[in-house]
Amino acid sequence: MPQQPPQHHHEMSAGHMMQASAATGPPTSPLVYPHAQSMPYPTDQSHTQGTLPGQMIPQKEENQSNIQSTQKPKEYRSSPQGHLTSPHHQGKNPIPQEVQTKATQVSGDWSVTLVNGQHQGPGQKFKLPCGLAFHRDKLVVCDYGNNIVQILNKDYTCDKVLGSFAGQFAKPFRPWSVAISRFNHYFILDYENKQIVVCDENGKIIKIITLPENIKVVWDIALMDDFVLVTLSLTSWDISQPEDRDDRLVKYTLSGEYVKDVGGQTSVQTKFFWPVSVAVNSKNVIMVYDWGNECIKCFDSNLNFLHQFGQSQLQLPRTESEIDGYGYIAVDEDDNVYVCGYVRVRSTGDVIREWIVKYGCDGKFICDLFKGHVSLPVYIAVMGDKIGVVEGYSDQIKVFSK
Repeated sequence: MPQQPPQHHHEMSAGHMMQASAATGPPTSPLVYPHAQSMPYPTDQSHTQGTLPGQMIPQKEENQSNIQSTQKPKEYRSSPQGHLTSPHHQGKNPIPQEVQTKATQVSGDWSVTLVNGQHQGPGQKFKLPCGLAFHRDKLVVCDYGNNIVQILNKDYTCDKVLGSFAGQFAKPFRPWSVAISRFNHYFILDYENKQIVVCDENGKIIKIITLPENIKVVWDIALMDDFVLVTLSLTSWDISQPEDRDDRLVKYTLSGEYVKDVGGQTSVQTKFFWPVSVAVNSKNVIMVYDWGNECIKCFDSNLNFLHQFGQSQLQLPRTESEIDGYGYIAVDEDDNVYVCGYVRVRSTGDVIREWIVKYGCDGKFICDLFKGHVSLPVYIAVMGDKIGVVEGYSDQIKVFSK
């Protein structure tokens, strides 16, 4: 049984790792279900040291291999005044409101529609919505707490539900992020089982990409032509020292074959510190929101580092208080980049800063968006004249449109 619903944030202390009290115990993962046994599938595929293999398999078949850790660099980027500590979900989960589909004018040409999920028909009220995406005329939402992905119509009523996978996996299906291919296949990052479930729009499983068993955290997923990109970590949430973390950006083919990875502990320039989100623009430039390093890192299609931007707008506050937060990235059809996030005092819930920032395709700052109209923006998606934002701790999404 779940003890507390998970939420979205990192924790940071100013001068030292936050120690758990005797009452609460040590830091835990963001998931509330007890650990289940590993999938009882054979491990018979060898791998080459230094690679991060994955395997695209038919349902109920699996091969797993561990990722080989790399040596730590002599230098690394330290965290801002103190050390980030475990990015860990805690429960503050207000009762969701009824679905609202009437747009309200907010500023300039923008209006906003509040979406809470449809409790009638195939859908449910949202419970801890996570990653979202616009696909054609639909809004696709990873409804993490309900163990489903909801596909919403233009009026934001539920059209279809993906996730009737009870009994098919070792642990509960927990959709964390989603990307949709040009073949209308849904690539769903399953946080609990550390796998990618590939299904059609009717929820029929096509394949499963099984990630190596020594992965501790999966962050985000994106598609690039015939490739799948995943940000993940070989270190657990509670590892806060940047020199001890091993975070990666991994490239697979659509058929699940490992291609390449970057990150780990091999280079100061490409070392990640909680790479919470990944997106790709029309020129196949891959952008990773490196939350702990306070920037967006850009790579070419072969995972070669290009440049980084956003340091001025994405800098985390310097404070003696323990704080938490999260963030996400999205790209529009013109290759403009949108980054959302928030930081707040962990003990009181007081918001220190929250942002939705728009950059041009060259990484230059354009403007801030929707100040005063979004609370704790934690996930974002963009298509045309619509911007969808998940608000943390509220079980709702705000869709801004012109």
